[in-house]
Amino acid sequence: MKVIEPDKEIGLLDADVFGPSVPLMMNISGEPMLNDNHLIEPLLNYGVKCMSMGLLVSGENAVVWRGLMVMQALDRLTRHVAWGPSTVSLFDTPPRRRRTTRLVHLSQNLVRTKMVSLR
Repeated sequence: MKVIEPDKEIGLLDADVFGPSVPLMMNISGEPMLNDNHLIEPLLNYGVKCMSMGLLVSGENAVVWRGLMVMQALDRLTRHVAWGPSTVSLFDTPPRRRRTTRLVHLSQNLVRTKMVSLR
């Protein structure tokens, strides 16, 4: 998408906390830093700002996610990340419909120019 429209500011949120794929897909790794406002700085690659639970939780550690924990994690990934102005925000959502519905519900509270679900 960045190649087609290089002037667009793009944010990519990996909302699939059960199988985060954005770090691998976007070739990013490392722990995101906090800025002066105590917001997480998304990692940048290919001109796209990226955030994923896969960047915050070690792949070597097992994490058990339950309903409320998932929503809190998604809330943190959306509201506590210094996304800055984005023309387009992409959400990589889990394949199960119920979880996707919850994410869409959460995303409706965000002010964005355009929202696209990758699934």
